[in-house]
Amino acid sequence: MMLSRQVVDLDGDVHYLDSGGDGPPAVLVHGLGGASLNWTAAAELLRSRFRVLAPDLVGFGYTPPAGRGVDVGAQREMLDRFIREVAGGPALIVGNSMGGLISILQAAEAPDTVSRLVLVNPAAPLDLFRVHHPRVLSLGLMAIPGAGEYLARRLLRGSTPEVFVRDFFAFVCHQSDAVDPEILAAHIALAEERRHMPWAVPAFSRAVRSIVPTLHTRRFRRAIKAVQAPTLLIHGKHDRLIPLSAARKLAARRPDWQFEIFEPIGHVPQIECPDQFVETVLAFCDDGAPQASPGIERPEKQPSPGTEPGEEARRY
Repeated sequence: MMLSRQVVDLDGDVHYLDSGGDGPPAVLVHGLGGASLNWTAAAELLRSRFRVLAPDLVGFGYTPPAGRGVDVGAQREMLDRFIREVAGGPALIVGNSMGGLISILQAAEAPDTVSRLVLVNPAAPLDLFRVHHPRVLSLGLMAIPGAGEYLARRLLRGSTPEVFVRDFFAFVCHQSDAVDPEILAAHIALAEERRHMPWAVPAFSRAVRSIVPTLHTRRFRRAIKAVQAPTLLIHGKHDRLIPLSAARKLAARRPDWQFEIFEPIGHVPQIECPDQFVETVLAFCDDGAPQASPGIERPEKQPSPGTEPGEEARRY
């Protein structure tokens, strides 16, 4: 692995992975309960074209809260400083899950920092009238003040680190046996270390409590409309956490975004199928729609009234 772990002071330590190099910056933003480690396979493939930077968000990975907020808004403020002070200018921003939500807010509220945006199974409003996976319901219960930290502690510390990590990957991946054994081992080692970080569980539960309220605010709705950067939306068809229906609704609100559905993939394509994931991202960065390949379903787009089939560009 050619990535090095670095630390920068942004009103407290922020740990991050850095590929080095002279390429344009690419900042990879992990999701709830994740860490920069989530990006290691994809980062290795991206570093030939980009200086890849993957921070541990505040309260996650090795980055302590150190008196800072861990909610979505505070994470967005940290990301803004990270892009300006570490990346040093406009960057390709790639955000997964909660990191996708944070990245949407960043692209909308600080457009000068984002050259292109890639949203990977981003957090999005869920349909309250459909049946969701029990783990999704448990995350919802964690948003309840008072009960949240107790439930988070049971989730994060109710088993050995190895059992917890394997269970986590079984949930977020459609085919967890596809996870690289080295990446699995690295996540188990991190889970063991986080058991001894007193802030790990409170940070997780506080972050959970901020996601759903943010998704149902005018701020989020305005942000979806305000994103100016060329945007690629990737979603694993078999995501148990953020169902494909939520991504389709998001794509319908921004038909100018390129929309790719990965099959048969779950919530973390960058871990489950890093080669396919990076191939799609690089094609998007080259400003050309990727050719159809196994494992990618490209939704059909209906022509706007008054246009002939084929008249509109196939960019979602």
